Amino acid sequence: MKRIWFALICFPTTESLAQSAPGSEIWTPGVGHLAIEFSGSDFLVTLKAPGDAIVGFDHPARSDEERAQVAAAVSELSKPETVLAIPYDAGCTAWAANVVLNGDAFGKGLTVEPDHLEIRAEYHFRCDAVDALTTMQFPFFSHFPSTNVLRADVKLKTGERAFEIKRTEPVLVFE
Repeated sequence: MKRIWFALICFPTTESLAQSAPGSEIWTPGVGHLAIEFSGSDFLVTLKAPGDAIVGFDHPARSDEERAQVAAAVSELSKPETVLAIPYDAGCTAWAANVVLNGDAFGKGLTVEPDHLEIRAEYHFRCDAVDALTTMQFPFFSHFPSTNVLRADVKLKTGERAFEIKRTEPVLVFE
């Protein structure tokens, strides 16, 4: 049985996430952005989404209920299997998961951007047979019903490609 180690980090900013964050800074409601980058037997998945795509609102949490929603989302996003499912044959193991909240997620006035909530997550994987990784499923959509689309920028050995992963067809096929 393989061990999976997770590291959950909740800080207002993380330089590595800011540098590798996918997608445009112009947000569309219900749309998240992914960057997937392969390097040898490792790959990195970076998710970036406005608060409305994850918790259903894009403003600072205004009530205990909204603060609980943000905390629950962070907890769910800290588990890579909540976001994506990798074929068993690829022998991949997640060795880190980082979740970062930008903006005033908990409505406590602790940020310089009090009117915007952005959630970022980063997942590091190592695979025994990365070439067997030809698809990814996204159970993410069943956990986050406010998201309809994930726009993905993928860096493969063969070059870069853009994909759109939809709630109605939550599969990414590398061809």
